Amino acid sequence: MNEHEIYLIDLLRNAVDKNLQQAIKPFEEYYWSFGVDGISWDSQLDQAIHEFADGLEYFEPKREWRTYPGLYDEDELRRRILRVLALLDLH
Repeated sequence: MNEHEIYLIDLLRNAVDKNLQQAIKPFEEYYWSFGVDGISWDSQLDQAIHEFADGLEYFEPKREWRTYPGLYDEDELRRRILRVLALLDLH
């Protein structure tokens, strides 16, 4: 893993047990600040990080704003983070 991937994984680990709405912001800011070129795309973990980041646009913490069926809540966000982190066991 390169330094960007390590930092992104650390941000995800730190977010799991916190207020996700606030805790996921540093991940988003860091990921999008260096663009998709910061991840090599060579592994399943790299691809999972990218797919996770892309899917964040569908995270909506407020129930009343989740009018589109593709939007998801904090429970689903937590599940998605854990799926990415589970890939670390494959390395």
